[in-house]
Amino acid sequence: MEKSLCEIRLRRGGPVALREIAGGETLLPPMEDEGFSEMISAMLDHSLYARESELDKGYFTLPDGSRAGVCGDFSRGIRAPEDVLSLCIRIARAVPGCAAALIPALMETSGALIVSPPGLGKTTLLRDAARLLSRAGQNVCLVDERGELAACAGGRPQLDVGPRTDVISGTEKALAMGLAVRSCAPDVLVTDEMGAPRDAAAAGEILRCGVRLVASCHGNTLNPDGLRRCVGALLWPGLLELGVLLGPNRGQIAEIRRYQST
Repeated sequence: MEKSLCEIRLRRGGPVALREIAGGETLLPPMEDEGFSEMISAMLDHSLYARESELDKGYFTLPDGSRAGVCGDFSRGIRAPEDVLSLCIRIARAVPGCAAALIPALMETSGALIVSPPGLGKTTLLRDAARLLSRAGQNVCLVDERGELAACAGGRPQLDVGPRTDVISGTEKALAMGLAVRSCAPDVLVTDEMGAPRDAAAAGEILRCGVRLVASCHGNTLNPDGLRRCVGALLWPGLLELGVLLGPNRGQIAEIRRYQST
C-alpha cells in the first residue's frame, strides 16, 4: 500500500481515505477530534505562525515535498489547528525516467507546457524532466514556489532534481523567474502550476531572453482557447513550441502537440 499510495484525505469527524495510484481507495475509521487537531499541530511543527503565508493560500508543504491542501475556516485565516476541517495530502514521489520520452524534443525546442487536470502527475513529470535535462549537461533552474518539486530542507533538495540544477523556493513564481535569469544564467527554467497573469508575463520574458521553459498548468486540452487566457497566450505566438497533455490515467501522456515557432 505504501508504495502505491498517492493521496490521503483527512476530514475532521469523517473517515480517513487512502487513494492508490491505480485508483483504488481504502477507508479507515475517523480520527477523534482531539487527535485530528494534535496531528495538524505536529505536521506544522507546532508553529502555525511560521506557516501562515502558506496556510493563507490554502496549503502547506511537508518536508518530503508532499503538499497538504487545507479546507477550513478562512474568515480570519488559519490560526489554530481547530480552524482546519480537512486535508488533502498529495504524496510526492519520484518516478525516474517518466519524462525520458520528452527530453529529445525539449533539447531542441523553446520548451513545453504540460497540461492536465489535478492529480495526474504534472509535478512528477516536471521533476524528472529537470533531473534528466540536468544530467544531459543543461544548467537548470527550478522555480519551486510551493516546495513540491525539490523539497529543500537544510539547504539541500530532498528529491533528486539533477546535479546541475539550482533551486529557488519560498517566493512568488513571477519574482523568482526574474531572479533566475539575472542570477543563475540557466539554459532551462522549470516551474509548476502556471495560472496567474503575472506568472505568464514572466514566462514570456523568460522565453524572449532565450531561456527554455518547461512549465505546467491545469486544463484538459492543448487548444490555447481552452486554457486560461494568459497561459494560452504562450502557445498562440509560438513562444512555447510543445504542448503535452496528460491523461486519462495518472502519468500517461495522451498527446504531444508541436506549435509553430516565431
